[in-house]
Amino acid sequence: MVKYAAIARGDAEIFMKFARCEEAGGVVTDAGGRPLDFSRGTYLEGLDRGIVACCSAKLHEGFIGAVYASWDSSNL
Repeated sequence: MVKYAAIARGDAEIFMKFARCEEAGGVVTDAGGRPLDFSRGTYLEGLDRGIVACCSAKLHEGFIGAVYASWDSSNL
């Protein structure tokens, strides 16, 4: 609520919150398949090895499975 008050006071011009990044069937998560946490700052501190964006949930599920298989077979 403090962010809304900052806008009301004129201390800020905009506040954006992205609870989930899913539009038109697309899915965006970190490389571990977890939702992005925009409360972690501009660079999403602690991001798990990158971002995965797919046009469908089915493709995303398969890709995340491939990522985990790759991690399991490497020293990453």
